[in-house]
Formats: sequence, C-alpha cells, structure tokens
Amino acid sequence: MNLLESARQMFRYNAVQYHGLLNQGATSYLNSVLQVMFMTKDFTEAMERYTSENPDTEGIDRHLKTLFDDLKGYTTYTYNITKKLCIDRVYEQQDAAEYFEKILNLTSSEASQIFRGLLTHRTKCSTCFTETDTDGAFWHLPLALVNSYSEHYSVVDGIEEYFRTTESSGDNQMYCEHCDDKSDATTQSVIKRHPEVLMLLLKRFEFDYRYMTHVKINCIVAVPCTLQIPENQTYELYAFVDHFGDLRSGHYTATIKDDERWHKFDDTRVSLSDYQPFQVDNLETSSSAYLLFYRKRKVHAADTCRRDIREVSPPGAFSSDTIDIYDQSQDVKMKRIEETEMAAAAGNDTAEAVYFNRNEETEIKDGVGSRGVELSGSCFNVTENGVHKGQSIPSSQYYKDERNDQSYSQDAHDKKQRDEEKTIMHDKKDMGGKHQDSGGLDDNRQNIHEKLGGTQVKPASVDEQGDEGEDAKSR
Repeated sequence: MNLLESARQMFRYNAVQYHGLLNQGATSYLNSVLQVMFMTKDFTEAMERYTSENPDTEGIDRHLKTLFDDLKGYTTYTYNITKKLCIDRVYEQQDAAEYFEKILNLTSSEASQIFRGLLTHRTKCSTCFTETDTDGAFWHLPLALVNSYSEHYSVVDGIEEYFRTTESSGDNQMYCEHCDDKSDATTQSVIKRHPEVLMLLLKRFEFDYRYMTHVKINCIVAVPCTLQIPENQTYELYAFVDHFGDLRSGHYTATIKDDERWHKFDDTRVSLSDYQPFQVDNLETSSSAYLLFYRKRKVHAADTCRRDIREVSPPGAFSSDTIDIYDQSQDVKMKRIEETEMAAAAGNDTAEAVYFNRNEETEIKDGVGSRGVELSGSCFNVTENGVHKGQSIPSSQYYKDERNDQSYSQDAHDKKQRDEEKTIMHDKKDMGGKHQDSGGLDDNRQNIHEKLGGTQVKPASVDEQGDEGEDAKSR
C-alpha cells in the first residue's frame, strides 16, 4: 500500500462521525450486532426511556446504555457486555445471530419489541377442515439456502417460499384431534404482528452428513433494498452483517446506513463504504451476507391520503369532492329556475329567458371536460378552469362573458332557438294557460306565431331575449 492510499484511508476513517469497538480476541461477532443495535434509533431511544424510568435496573439495558453513550464520543470496550453474556472464551468464534438473540432476551421488553414479531403456524385438516393456530414470537426469519451451492439465491424467492402453503400427505400425514386420526393437512406461516425491524437469517451453515460436519454455503445471494412481506408490509434494508471465512475461523463486519450514506463497521475501524450499494438498482448480490436488517417503510401523509382514496372509492366512482361540486352546481341551477318561476308568478309580462350552459351540465354529470382533480400535500384540490373548490364564479361575470361572445356555431345557434321557444311557451302557460303543449316542436312554433300575430321569432342572445319579448307584446 503506497502512501497516498494510506492517506486516503486515514481520511475516510477521520471523516466519519461514528466510532468502533475493540476486539477482545475473536469477538467480531458481538461487535457487529452491537453496532447494528446502536445505529437503530428506535431501539436506543426505547432503551434510554426504560433506563431513565428504572435507574436501578440490573438488566443488560444499563450496560448497553453506557456502551452506546461511550460510542457517541470515542472507540470503546465491550468488557461489561461480554461479562453479562457470560462469554469467558473471547478467543473462540461464536455465531452473531445467536448472540444477537441472547442480548434481546436480556433486554427490557420496551426496547426488544422493536425486533420482536409474532408468527402463527396455521394447520388445516383436509378431512374436517379444522384450523389450528400455534402462535410464537420470533426475532428473525430463517431462509434456507439448501441446494444453492452453485446457484444464485434470491431473498424475494426465499420469502415467497417461507410463506407458501405446504401439503402433508402419505407418510407425512398429521394427527388431527378433531378426527382423532392422521389425515392430510396443509400448513402455512402467517405474521400476526410485523416487527419494526425485521431480521432475515441466511442459513449459510448446514450439517453435511457426508463429512459429518458443518459446512458453509458460499452461494451468491440477490438482496433487495425494499422487500414486500405478506399482509402488505414493505421493509427497507438499512444494515447487513457479512461473514468471511468458515465456521471455525472467520470474521464479521457490519455495513449500516444512516440517513444518507452506508458505513462499514469493522471492529475499531469505521469508514464510509467504498461502494455505496443500491444506487442503480433495487438489487445487490453478495456471497458473504449473513444477517439482513430491514426497517418498516415510513408512510408519508400524502401517500396515506392517496391510499385512503383508493380504498374508500370503488373503481369507476367519483371522489367525495367531485360529488360535492356536482351537488353545488345542481343547487345553483335549481335556484335560477325558482327565481324565473317567481318572476312569472308575480305577473311580469316580460319573459325572462335563462340560458343554462348545457356543456357545463354535461361536464358535471360525466366527470370530464375542464374539471379535474389535482393531488397535493392536502390530499387533493379540485379545480375548474383554474378555480379551486370553494370559490364561485359571479353570475354577472358569467353573463358578461356571454355578451362578449358574439360568434356562435350553427349547432349552438339552433340549440339556443329551441331553448328560447320552450322558455316562452312555459311563461305563456303560467300567465293564463291559454295555450297547451302539443308535444311537438312544430306545434309550439305555430302557437307562438298565432299569439304574437304572426311575428317571426328571431334567435337572440341572452341579453336580447327580454327586449324582443317586450316588443312582441307591444305589437
């Protein structure tokens, strides 16, 4: 190693804000899991709350708190921890997963529940269909790497296999208390309570009956950054422990991510990882990964709103705010009709023609057109032509816009004429009931011509209809 490379490594060690743990001989298995616990914020906070409320506790919590307080400032020693765990032969390598569970079993329930889940083994008799549940707490989920000596192994496939329903038949039939006999059955594992931190154990060590000894499986494992667990729970990888070597002589390291970057913890040496994983893909491969630590994904408020909308609203249905807009528009429409009828009942000779925007009505009913739904931080905002829900367009402005529009297509022209004729007939009926609706457009036109002395009714804009009605009456 040249001087420049040595200086770079020294800079990496000094640039980080974390500190290491002294190795007492072969205690890297202990140092690696202790660093994971120290970097798990929920665990350290729960442990600090417990020790502050129980200062005289004789459990391991007090020793862990002292150790973690020291780690915040400098490289420290694990003597009190090894003594509490009754580790006498510090030069003998042990299993990191085993001592991780030993520490949690000695820790207060307030702190250890961060890693504890509840698993149910469900057995169903194929004869009487009786289901039997057996509940049990767990610290980790073991994923078997059997038959993976030369193959790639996927953690995602391992999870699917772990929760897959298996059948027991033939010589493997299970005894059913309800049937009082052996029968075919199905078994399945179901998580009743997902832990805040899920640890996966890749079973790299198994007993080889040919050599009558334990061997290590060094297959390449595809590790995902995000992992979907049954019952629709998503986890994110934030730490993993590697094992190098074999069962009797090996070494453990921990790679842990803080809020931004991954750091490598190798006993007293702590540095930024030379390679920052998961920058390009959701998958990384490793032939040394042994323990995987996944943290529950935090759900943001906006995501919760979107999920609630999808759960509450059935497929094809409008959201509640869209329905509110439709109701408000219908209320405005009915109010205008009532005002017109009241004016006619009061004896007004002038027929007040009210023009309703049929396109607007169609857009409200169909839920399409210029109206849209925009998701934002407050779940969503409903807008119509740039106007947010809760705002209203003044009627005067509405008719002013109509007066400014002096050009109409032929289809709109014909549609207006039909609406005007229907409105005049409605008003004539209210003022005397002298004319009856013949049910057809030609009869309506004939009655209008007779009443008005043969005067031709010309199409007019919204503002011209009242004047034409007055002129027709005077004539």
